Amino acid sequence: MKNNNYDAAMAWSNALQIRKKVGWNHSALRPCENYLYAFASITSYGDPVWLMNLGVDFHAAKKLISKNTSSFSLEAYLAGLEGVRDSQNKKDWRKECEKDIC
Repeated sequence: MKNNNYDAAMAWSNALQIRKKVGWNHSALRPCENYLYAFASITSYGDPVWLMNLGVDFHAAKKLISKNTSSFSLEAYLAGLEGVRDSQNKKDWRKECEKDIC
């Protein structure tokens, strides 16, 4: 978030581009991109929380049943739910990064 001027949509887009370069199943980037997608969907694009929760669940279910996509990752699924929760709770990444957590 800090590297993208705390713009969730920009952070998600950049994480997605990095995943395309290094591989879809990268163990750290996959959960990160899922978190940022969920967070940005609500904070940047205004999607309702209920819809994003449904989207995270649908995405996970698709991973479990489809052979045409990357495999299910519990960590990525939980990261998506965390992104929804953090956006719902209006997490302020500027304050978090001032504490040197980022």
